[in-house]
Amino acid sequence: MLVLISSILVAGIPLIYCGTIDPLTPEERSWLNQHDGKIIVNNETGWPPIIDIDKDGNSYGIVMDYQRLVEKKLNFKFKMDKLDSWHNFMERFKKGEIHVNNNLQKNPSRTKFALFTKAYINIPNAIIVRKEVKASLSLEKMSGMKIAVTQNFAIHDYIKNNYENLTLIPLDDDLHCLLETSTKGVDAAVVNLAVASFIIEKMGISNLRIAGYTGYTNELCFASRKDWPTLNQVLNKGLGLITQKERDDIYKKWISLGYLPFYKNRNFWIVICSISVIIFTFFFIILVWFRSLKRLVEQRTETLKKQTDELNAEMTGRKQVEKSLKKSEKKYRNIFENAVEGLFQSTPQGSFVNVNPAFARMLHYESPEDLVSSISDIAEQYYVDPEDRHRC
Repeated sequence: MLVLISSILVAGIPLIYCGTIDPLTPEERSWLNQHDGKIIVNNETGWPPIIDIDKDGNSYGIVMDYQRLVEKKLNFKFKMDKLDSWHNFMERFKKGEIHVNNNLQKNPSRTKFALFTKAYINIPNAIIVRKEVKASLSLEKMSGMKIAVTQNFAIHDYIKNNYENLTLIPLDDDLHCLLETSTKGVDAAVVNLAVASFIIEKMGISNLRIAGYTGYTNELCFASRKDWPTLNQVLNKGLGLITQKERDDIYKKWISLGYLPFYKNRNFWIVICSISVIIFTFFFIILVWFRSLKRLVEQRTETLKKQTDELNAEMTGRKQVEKSLKKSEKKYRNIFENAVEGLFQSTPQGSFVNVNPAFARMLHYESPEDLVSSISDIAEQYYVDPEDRHRC
């Protein structure tokens, strides 16, 4: 009964280790415990800071930092083999003598003998030139240039297959590519950013800079034996437990060239100064335009004020004339209406325009209006001899 209960508990409840819930299933933990310290890891030498050995023969680099984190997260240890050349390492990996490589890129030929985790870091391949070359570059802009690249690397095959017009100079390693660029043996080098950063800083090569990127990145994975699928599952889980902060810390530690503070970047200040000049020029033009507009408005306002004053003066004069005319007209009308003599106005053609009451009475009409409406031809109707009107 005790054995049965224990089996049920182990199968149904995740194991507890180091005070936390085990990320592995009981089966995965059991398999890993059986192989603890027996999973052989090997890498090629001479690719710092991705992977290399120090003077004491100890492995170091980006992938070793990731490997140690995976060991810590999963609470187990790999068995480190002595680093070997790329060719020897790959042959031993295919034969099953090596169980894991922690910096391999996945491609169709390699999937025939290995299982791959998800890529745990993507490192771009940079275009390195001498500082005297000021232009920004991409592979599309490098026709006619001699470009150093490490032979048989993935980036070599990528450029050769996709940019047949480019002149490639295959060299033994990234160090030779950078040195040839520095000494003007070639025009540029295409090198993994992490490697370029490490070599330039370590070797003190001060006349090189990054002119651009190829668009092709080194996607590093943990590759393991194809007949050990459980190991691949375990490695994926271990990598998944690494936090973003831990990843960033590793990146910054080894790739200083890619983490140059923005305020120390010459191009940053060129852009800032250019934007500042444009903004200053824009506001200066606006200020000048506003001042010019203000002066124009003031001039127009002054002109309008003068025109308004002149118009007001003219209107005042006209009102005074109208007032005088009305006064004179009233006075004339009063004299015309009240005169005892007969007064009239007529047209040259012989019609009355206006007659006063005295004139209407003299001709025996009840009102001036009756007289005006009754006589349409003064010469014929008013004079005995029509010619007398013309003589008058």
